[in-house]
Amino acid sequence: MPRAASYSHYLDLINLTKNFASWEKINTDHMMDSLSRVHHLAFAPSSHGDFHLLAIATNTLRLFKIFPKSTLKDQPESILEIFNYKDHIVDVDHICWNISGTVIYSISTDGSLSSHRQTTTGDWNCLFISKPNPQINKILWQSENEAKHTYLEGLKFNYIPLSMW
Repeated sequence: MPRAASYSHYLDLINLTKNFASWEKINTDHMMDSLSRVHHLAFAPSSHGDFHLLAIATNTLRLFKIFPKSTLKDQPESILEIFNYKDHIVDVDHICWNISGTVIYSISTDGSLSSHRQTTTGDWNCLFISKPNPQINKILWQSENEAKHTYLEGLKFNYIPLSMW
């Protein structure tokens, strides 16, 4: 799996070569426009076969498919933007994947939370959007066995496997 690092408006992706002998930098110049400051990033936790999913929190929520360099076909790495959610009113501050890498949660600096699920066709559909709540600034995925109740805006929701603080 590639490793990622971000500082201000730049993003570096580094991948371990197939023979585990060295690290190589993946070209990310086309991924970020000059106005997007990276707040948070996270790879989807499960392997998707030939590619990796990377979520980046900037002024929007952006999802990328990263296809590593193929040693058999001698093809360079490929990075495709597959989703750009622009409906957060303010910057996206934090993101979190579910354990299977099919649902992404994003929270903005005003505390509004959104959730998106990948469909069988590969598209991303919005599951819900909450009202802003400045008391919420981080999200953490937990399995249903770990957390049976989640509190959001002072209301108790049963069986939502998501924790916020």
